[in-house]
Amino acid sequence: MRDVASLKYGYALYEVALKEDKLDEYLEDLKGILDVFKASPELLEFLRHPEITLQNKLAVLSNVFRGRIQDEILRLLDLLVRNDRIDDFRYIYKDYRKFALEHKGIKIALVKTAVPLNDEERNLIKVKFSKIYDSDIEIDEIIDEEIIGGIWVRVKDDVYDGTIKSKLDTMKKTLLSNSEVEIG
Repeated sequence: MRDVASLKYGYALYEVALKEDKLDEYLEDLKGILDVFKASPELLEFLRHPEITLQNKLAVLSNVFRGRIQDEILRLLDLLVRNDRIDDFRYIYKDYRKFALEHKGIKIALVKTAVPLNDEERNLIKVKFSKIYDSDIEIDEIIDEEIIGGIWVRVKDDVYDGTIKSKLDTMKKTLLSNSEVEIG
């Protein structure tokens, strides 16, 4: 479960990257590590396993990543493994990415749809929200079949809900409130 520690790790890494002028390099390394964990769930399971010694876990981390990622990020992985927090890595990546993109003036749009977006739809969303926010937009996509159709977008604290589920819920509330008035 996500907690405040991942936010602190992400922010601390962001501050180090700023100081070293390596914002993009850190972001690329973090994304690469996330990709490795997604492609090799066995590695993540190995790093989580309570019966594998810390020395073995750190040796594997070193063998897999040393020389391929920034030393600070390798130290972060080391720290996460030592404190049994490797599952926080994905949250740290997300938090770091948010800080890095905001620093560059780029906003993140969380987009939920019932089916995956195609490139044209992605570009339309980017163009529309870039105009609204006068900023470049990066899209994080989530597939949520419960919304039935349409699109739900959150940029910072603003939510744009054009989903069929939302429209059906509104219709249901309207119908129920109208029937209560007539009955009462």
